Amino acid sequence: MCFHLQNEKAASDVLHELIIESVQKPDFHDIVMRLDFQKLLIHLARIRQTRQADKSEEESSGLNINDVLMYIQNNYKDISLQSLSDHYSYTTRSMIRFLKKYTHQNFKDIVKEYKMLTACDLLKNSSMTIDEISLQTGYTERGYFDKVFKQTFRITPFDYRSKYRQ
Repeated sequence: MCFHLQNEKAASDVLHELIIESVQKPDFHDIVMRLDFQKLLIHLARIRQTRQADKSEEESSGLNINDVLMYIQNNYKDISLQSLSDHYSYTTRSMIRFLKKYTHQNFKDIVKEYKMLTACDLLKNSSMTIDEISLQTGYTERGYFDKVFKQTFRITPFDYRSKYRQ
């Protein structure tokens, strides 16, 4: 089993205490380590239980984050939050919460990420003009495409193509 403790402060603190006891070896360190280890196992069991409950909740809802992200990726060009929610028979509010829970991003940022990744690929590997790439990625105005691209990558699409073209 693998546990990611970056958002689990209590378990991380116990693990840290366990390591300190192991290195410093003060009086009664073996007893303290045994107790800390038991405390760590309890925290890990709770984390696993919570994650299993989240997973079963997702399965019972019939909505799978991978399916939703694949749908967004396949339709990023003209998708809206409403169309995504309608496709899965969810309210927009429920879809917002679902995406935030599993991706820690909002809908617009997810769509923008797919658009920008596609734009990068097209800039590097196609002979399409930047105007065509702008339209291909769902941006009707070239100026706005340039602005979003530069905000995202700190380089213009033209400079990106010049730098990374195969």
